Amino acid sequence: MDDTRKRIDDLVNLPAARLCGALFAAAAWTWNTESARASVNAMRRDATRHVSPNAGWPEAALAGALDIRLGGPRAYGGRTVDLPTMGHGRTNLDRNDIRRGLKLYDRALTLLAALAVILAVIFSS
Repeated sequence: MDDTRKRIDDLVNLPAARLCGALFAAAAWTWNTESARASVNAMRRDATRHVSPNAGWPEAALAGALDIRLGGPRAYGGRTVDLPTMGHGRTNLDRNDIRRGLKLYDRALTLLAALAVILAVIFSS
């Protein structure tokens, strides 16, 4: 993808990435306010450090809400790449973290659907 297309793609996805992060934080609030606060703090602290101008927002929000750490050093094709971390929680993850992440994702989708219905009602009047 050439530079112009990449910049346009980044610009077009900017609102959606931030909305996704906000939805993860709001969904975390349905668990407890501390998870929501950690989600927002992780976005503020870590989101802009991500290689992508957009991917860091939902990734940091999820990591903060679940009290886990994502990113960091990893291997691609036998080559180690040192990427920034998102979140400051646990690094030793298991299948329960995946379940919790999916539960948070499900709640975020429910909130998005509710928001869509509310906006549809407001703007159809």
